[in-house]
Amino acid sequence: MKRLLLQLLALWSFSLSRCESTFVPYDYSATVECLDKPLKPQYNGGIIVNPDLRDGPQAWLPFGNAKIEFKDIGHDKFVVARERKQPHDSVSQKVHLEKGRLYTFSAWLQVNNGKAPVSAVFKTNGEYKHAGSVIAESKCWSMLKGGLTVDESGPGELYFESNDTRVEIWVDSVSLQPFTQEEWKSHQDHSIHKERKRTVRIRVVNSKGEPVQKASLSIEQRKLGFPFGCEVEKNILGNHAYQSWFTKRFTVTTFANEMKWYSTEVFRGKEDYSIADKMFRFFKKHGVAVRGHNIVWNDPKYQTKWLNSLSGREFYNAVKQRVSSVASRYKGQLEGWDVVNENLHFSYFEKKMGPKASRNIFKMAQAFDPTTTKFINEYNTLEEPRDLDSSPAKFLKKLRELKSIVVRGNISLGIGLESHFKTPNIPFMRSALDILGATDLPIWLTEVDVEAPKNVQAKYFEQVLREGHAHPRVKGIVTWAGYSPTGCYRMCLTDGNFKNLPTGDVVDKLLHEWGGFRRQTKGLTDADGFFEASLFHGDYDFKIDHPLTNSKASHSFKLVSDVSSNTQPSSFCLGNPNKPQYNGGIIVNPDLQNGSQGWSQLGNAKVDFTEFGGNKFMKWYSTEVVRGKEDYSTADAMVKLFQQHGIAIRGHNIIWDNPIYQPSWVKALSVSDLYNAVKRRVFSVVTRYKGQLAGWDVVNENLHFSFLESKFGPKASYNVFAQAHALDPTTTMFMNEYNTLEQPGDSVATPARYLQKLRELQSIHVAGNIPLGIGLQSHFNTPNIPDVVDKLLREWGGLRGKTTGLTDADGYFEASLFHGDYDLSIAHPLTNSTASHSFKLTSDDYHPSPTVVRV
Repeated sequence: MKRLLLQLLALWSFSLSRCESTFVPYDYSATVECLDKPLKPQYNGGIIVNPDLRDGPQAWLPFGNAKIEFKDIGHDKFVVARERKQPHDSVSQKVHLEKGRLYTFSAWLQVNNGKAPVSAVFKTNGEYKHAGSVIAESKCWSMLKGGLTVDESGPGELYFESNDTRVEIWVDSVSLQPFTQEEWKSHQDHSIHKERKRTVRIRVVNSKGEPVQKASLSIEQRKLGFPFGCEVEKNILGNHAYQSWFTKRFTVTTFANEMKWYSTEVFRGKEDYSIADKMFRFFKKHGVAVRGHNIVWNDPKYQTKWLNSLSGREFYNAVKQRVSSVASRYKGQLEGWDVVNENLHFSYFEKKMGPKASRNIFKMAQAFDPTTTKFINEYNTLEEPRDLDSSPAKFLKKLRELKSIVVRGNISLGIGLESHFKTPNIPFMRSALDILGATDLPIWLTEVDVEAPKNVQAKYFEQVLREGHAHPRVKGIVTWAGYSPTGCYRMCLTDGNFKNLPTGDVVDKLLHEWGGFRRQTKGLTDADGFFEASLFHGDYDFKIDHPLTNSKASHSFKLVSDVSSNTQPSSFCLGNPNKPQYNGGIIVNPDLQNGSQGWSQLGNAKVDFTEFGGNKFMKWYSTEVVRGKEDYSTADAMVKLFQQHGIAIRGHNIIWDNPIYQPSWVKALSVSDLYNAVKRRVFSVVTRYKGQLAGWDVVNENLHFSFLESKFGPKASYNVFAQAHALDPTTTMFMNEYNTLEQPGDSVATPARYLQKLRELQSIHVAGNIPLGIGLQSHFNTPNIPDVVDKLLREWGGLRGKTTGLTDADGYFEASLFHGDYDLSIAHPLTNSTASHSFKLTSDDYHPSPTVVRV
């Protein structure tokens, strides 16, 4: 039998049908920072007249009893609503709204004092449609983004409202863009094509490398790449019909009650995880991921009964034991943890433990399970723009609080949106996802269902699922519609015989579209041996058969969104070369690590030895090779990889003061253009990795070099440190220098010179104190010491070093251990008793009494 050779090429593909080019594209952008000046109105204002107030009062009117004033400050024109007596007293504009259109709204708002929630409202046909809200601040502009639909065509009036009547409402850069249903679907299709699919090109050649024409290909999707699932209860155990129905469809699940505190500790001190463990083992066996739901629930109605009688230290210890118990038990095995469920709407633990209760519980969970993403999980953030308790702005506020948690490494946060809809406001849903997506945190729709009349329930359910799946920031969806013999929560997917209801048909319909049910793609290779297909992300098997030559071949591959994934074949053009084969053989300096050693010029060519890539992927010359075209894809992939494995990352670097190591295009810039480029660079890289790094090397080697100072004056480094701190106030900002330890003869970087520069930076005037750090590069000229790293790791407790021993007559065992995370196993052969325990040792731990483990 002849052998067929394969070449598999995965390509990005963004092309769409020609007709789509006539549609208005959707702008997914949103800004969550409060800016000195508002950005230009999206869509040039859409149907809003005079959206940027350039024409003064044109089209803008008072609403209610407010007095309005048109201001011009620093070439920025805006309207002010003042002397407000009622929440709705503000400024307005009349518009015409059409049934069947989907409206995306945005505006930039400010208040004259403090902070206040401000909502955008449309009065139409006797109804008041809330389009969204934002927490507006004084002295800077905040973006409100939202949306709406209307039930009848007719005139409408936009206005703004705030329950805080003491504040003035300032308005600028307003936009209202209508989209047809066809345009809206085109946005979804475009996003799915870009975010959920890849174009695969397969080439079949014979043993001589010649293309094979008309070879038959069959590609079968073995597993869906996008996490899609459903909640379950314990009744799935032993129910083979239910198990079969479920595992054919879903790749992720959430236990409705079985992991919750009121299920695992009905009686104080008597924990029982037997049901949760059985369910976990079942789903693990079938390759279904599990979301952890939940560690604690902030609603006072859903507490284990004995907890309410506790207070003070006793209550705190019970909570700590609960977090330790459940987080340690499933450490590193879950898709994510809902840590303090619904802690925007409720405050049970805050009332018991003080205002920082949720923050402290997140911190505990991070300590016991540092690699699993910790989710805020809330309802009405997508579903109800009127609910200001869980608005996107309130969600962002809580995220900022949690991002400030100081832990070793970075706390990995996620956004959980329950999505319990009635009548979905799809434009508002998309805009809310845009706002939360601007954080770059993973977003999951965690409990999707629809409470609506049966004749529209499946329709609304499909709308929500399609919108969630298409949004580029959504990383997974779990529906809340698992079968229960006592009745489903709000909707079911099947009846008691596991026959689909209309909502279950929606699930199957979408799975068929998205690549579920082992979807097959078939075709023949062309004259050049190529076959091309656009496929959803996932795991695939494919077979090739050529009947004339009786040749066959098979292959498996995985398609993911990250183009740097190592699952792709070696026929790709790589961002970095692999290591030289045979370590270079007889080639001297094969990987150019020693610069020009062994290499010389041939002919008239000019030779330049340059550092690029590798551990340089955060540096400016790597992320912006071409001016204005930033590319963080490799750096992002590396950050994601190390975060998944619990490895902290130092940010290296924001700016390098050595003139040699600047992007090549920098040299041609004027001083003013360079200043703006540097400012944009600092903003871009620092906000991208805000709160995720162990520290930042801010202006690298600025004792030895002075590129910035030569352009902007002696305070250049000082100003970059100040800007970086303002953008990422909790991350330590390092100086980073060489020869301070290595060369006492280098007068440029002596400890004394280092201290002098530190004193300059300590004088930076910022809110709070700038957290400075001392980075010492330590490039010593020393002999090579074989295996030194492994030797020291063994001494310091790495490489899973073990300490063993026996307890004494009083049952004690004592050991001096390095700080770190530990697993403890105890066994007594005579009684056949065993026990295990996990604990963490840090520098501030003090244990006046021993850890007691019962066997």
